[in-house]
Amino acid sequence: MSMIAEAKHLKAYYITQSYGVERTVKAVDDISIGIREKEVLGIAGESGCGKSTLLKVLLGAIDPPLRIIDGTMQYEFAQDSYNVFSMSKDEIKQTRWTQVSYIPQGSMHVLNPVRRVSDTFHDFIATHRDLGRSETAKLARDYLQKLGLPEQVMSVYPHQLSGGMRQRVTIALATILSPKLVLADEPTTALDVLVQRGVVQLLKEIQQREGSTLVLVSHDMGVHANLADRIAILYAGKLVEEAETQRIFKTPQHPYTQYLIESLPRLGDKTERSSIPGRPPALDNPPEGCRFHPRCPHAMDVCTKEVPPLVNIGDGHKTACFLVSEEKK
Repeated sequence: MSMIAEAKHLKAYYITQSYGVERTVKAVDDISIGIREKEVLGIAGESGCGKSTLLKVLLGAIDPPLRIIDGTMQYEFAQDSYNVFSMSKDEIKQTRWTQVSYIPQGSMHVLNPVRRVSDTFHDFIATHRDLGRSETAKLARDYLQKLGLPEQVMSVYPHQLSGGMRQRVTIALATILSPKLVLADEPTTALDVLVQRGVVQLLKEIQQREGSTLVLVSHDMGVHANLADRIAILYAGKLVEEAETQRIFKTPQHPYTQYLIESLPRLGDKTERSSIPGRPPALDNPPEGCRFHPRCPHAMDVCTKEVPPLVNIGDGHKTACFLVSEEKK
């Protein structure tokens, strides 16, 4: 399957200065990952592991204090190829929302609180298409109807909608121009379980109908189990495991991934779930060697000194753990 986007050796740090003291937060630290056409790629990990920053880099939204220190990021759309970090303003305008779209964590970050939903749709569509108000209104109504959303949402203000409906409208807004690549940052955060299920189902329906590629950031492994074709596990700014979803749930190799999966509740299982000991490291001063070693029950001497390489252990299953390397030997 061809790649629609590919990142190589990405290093994206937050660099700030306060009272003459420079602070560097290594949020994305030497990550290489390919995104396949028409797949759902899940990005998982605890809060503060660099998931949202990686998504910003994939989008090409590099605003200070975030800086690209090293690496490349490439889009491949049909006949058009783009080096994301050297795109001109015209190229960014040309690709954003029509080729690459973004669903942020909070729906209120997208929907203007003092304008009706219909006005927001008109402003959004008219920026990219030469259409009048009646044409944008019809396009929006038809698309909402196709998604099973009530037409009445067009006439209200965002605060008059429930959190779940606002998130659905945000997803509709981000996908109405049929982008090839959709980047979603924790789209189910702060929603109750039943509403989460509806939002996940909507994302899945859009991706399958449009034949688009979806990159989904979530700390919830249950969401990834329902939606993702492939999962990448991040820990402390590093990619520690990557595999097809079924394989990563059936045979997780990295101790961190094992903890994430073991923490999931199971129907009928009343035993206490195990949690990960300790807490993630501060990314302005990460530990030497494997960044998980202070919390890992299997840590060896080599783990405290050397960074484990991400190695392919077969069928596209990659992991960065010396335990796996030792087993292979």
